[in-house]
Amino acid sequence: MLSPRLRGLQFQNGCVANLTASRVSTERVRKLRLFQPHQYLSLDYERKDLAIFTVVAVHIWATFGMSLVVFLSGFATLDLTLLDAARSDGASTPQVIWHVIIPGLSRTIRFVFVTTMIGMLTSMFGLLFVMTSGGPGGSTYLPEYYIWIQQGQMNRPALASAASTVLFLVMLVVGLAQIALLRRGIRED
Repeated sequence: MLSPRLRGLQFQNGCVANLTASRVSTERVRKLRLFQPHQYLSLDYERKDLAIFTVVAVHIWATFGMSLVVFLSGFATLDLTLLDAARSDGASTPQVIWHVIIPGLSRTIRFVFVTTMIGMLTSMFGLLFVMTSGGPGGSTYLPEYYIWIQQGQMNRPALASAASTVLFLVMLVVGLAQIALLRRGIRED
C-alpha cells in the first residue's frame, strides 16, 4: 500500500520500496533502494560489476515460467513406486532427492539446461538494448549487441559478419557439446 508518510510501497513485513522517477537530477541514476526499520539496501545499476548480473537475473526471471512448467511435467513422470520404496527403506529426504528424484529428472534437467543456454546465447540483445544499451562502460557488451553496434551504428558490415561467424562457431561448439551430453544421458537411461 502507498504510505503518505514514507513515500513508497510499504509491505506487511515492514519493507519499503521507495519508487522515484525524476528528471531533476543532473546525472543518470539507476538505483533500487529498499528500506526496513533497521536495514537499508541500495543496488546501483550503474556499477560495472553489477550490470551483467542484473541482466542475467532478468533473463532468468523471464525464462523461469517455462522452466517451471517443464520441471512440473518432469515431476509428473517420476515413478512413485521408487519414491515409496526409498521411503520404506528408510531413506532420508536428502537421500531421496539425490538418489531418486534427480536421476528421475535427469532428462528434464538436461533439456532445461540446453534450452536456457540457447536462450542465453541468442536472445539477450533485447534485454541489453532496453536495460543497459551496452553500458555502463561496455560491461554488458555481449556478442549480439556488439554485432548490432558494428552493423547498425558504425556501418562496418565486414566486422559484423566476422563477429557473427565467431558467434555461430561458439554456438556450434556449445550445441555439439550439449548434444553429446544428451546422447550420453540417453545411453545411461
